[in-house]
Amino acid sequence: MQTLTQQDQLLVETWMSKDLFTVTTKTSVRVAYFKMRFEEVRHLLVTDEEGKLRGVVSDRDLRRPDLTDDPEGWDDMYQLSSWVFVDEVMSHQVASIQPHDSIQDALKLMLQGQFDSLPVTDENNDVIGILTSYDLLVAFSKLWKTLAEELPPTLFN
Repeated sequence: MQTLTQQDQLLVETWMSKDLFTVTTKTSVRVAYFKMRFEEVRHLLVTDEEGKLRGVVSDRDLRRPDLTDDPEGWDDMYQLSSWVFVDEVMSHQVASIQPHDSIQDALKLMLQGQFDSLPVTDENNDVIGILTSYDLLVAFSKLWKTLAEELPPTLFN
């Protein structure tokens, strides 16, 4: 495995996932849910029929109780309908980040917007990856380990 430079360790492109799992705005929430389970992911990028990014749908979006007409709603929490579409539950206002941005900038953006993921876009605004809160935890865990190795052990007792 190639050793990363300190600069590389701070870039989004080092930690983002390049595996893009997408659905369209016309995908049912049921299909989206099972795609997430099959791919073992918590976020799907949502595109229109031309492949342009329109939003992000999370596993939490798919479990929202307000998908029902029933005022009690909670009974339908996990009844994923084939007639409810991703477009109705996804996050439409999506912030994105670029691969050469820092993971600190990504963290700030995610905290400000309370996002669990950020699409990563290139200079043409095409999606080339996704950075999740899990990816940032892995990144900061590895960075912390590197920092801990460079500091006196008495600081960690």
